[in-house]
Amino acid sequence: MATMEIEKQRWFPQTGACALTPEGFGWSQPLGSTAHPYWEDVMELEDGNFLFDVEYREGGADDISGWVAGAFVKKSCTEFASYTPSFKLFQGTGDDIKFALDHVFEKKGARILDLDIYYDNGQLRFAVILVPNYGSAARGWWWGWGATAQILSEVLSGKAWASFKADGIKKKIVAIEREAKGHFAFVLNELKPGEAWWRGFGADIPNIVSVVNGEAWANFAADNIKKRLVSLKRFAHRNWTFIAVPTEGVGWWWWPNKTWTELGAEAEKNNARIIDIERYGSSDTLFSGILGS
Repeated sequence: MATMEIEKQRWFPQTGACALTPEGFGWSQPLGSTAHPYWEDVMELEDGNFLFDVEYREGGADDISGWVAGAFVKKSCTEFASYTPSFKLFQGTGDDIKFALDHVFEKKGARILDLDIYYDNGQLRFAVILVPNYGSAARGWWWGWGATAQILSEVLSGKAWASFKADGIKKKIVAIEREAKGHFAFVLNELKPGEAWWRGFGADIPNIVSVVNGEAWANFAADNIKKRLVSLKRFAHRNWTFIAVPTEGVGWWWWPNKTWTELGAEAEKNNARIIDIERYGSSDTLFSGILGS
């Protein structure tokens, strides 16, 4: 049984009985588990899968979540194998999310794994995946929104801001979104000694290519370190936000805009799985996708 933290396992290579291809789904309602009114329960309890990445298309169905796309791994291979439920979906204001964090999983503790934003009549809303944060899977974590790039850098270095205390703890981003005015909503974990990760924003596709090839761009120095993307989100035309980690010899592929059918075909061709899937802007047909071996 795997004990790796899910924040890393979602993009770490899966082998043997834990490997599935393509481990993802596009706008699939009303197909498969997502046809069920409580499709997330069907996915976990009947299919035995753990959802770690989800996208919404509002208004595609009668329930609040609309149509869905996402990526998953086998629950039995995660640190949540003995947890039931192992994940919960929730949508609402920042205060709504805070309430959910205190009350789901029998009030034992929760944290945010995946975070997306949307607007309801101009008001910022969040769509999140919550996971248990008690027992063997518990760890320190933080989240916030409305941060400028400078503030986010300070928070990552352990400085104080808003509800963040000055703790001196180095942090890393595990989920990030840009709000309409360009500020950031984010989820953080503690940065462990020896870990390497990078984040960037305002990048065009050629800029991202330079970064993953170890070349200089913006505040990225030329370090000759080959990197792979683990998160890619479009903010605006020619403006992307991304998270990267060292390749470590792992095969990976990425595309800014493909249909689900095209992404699935690429996964089959490369014997790869979906590790990140994001709606391409407001498109109903295109996704930004990252595959991993």
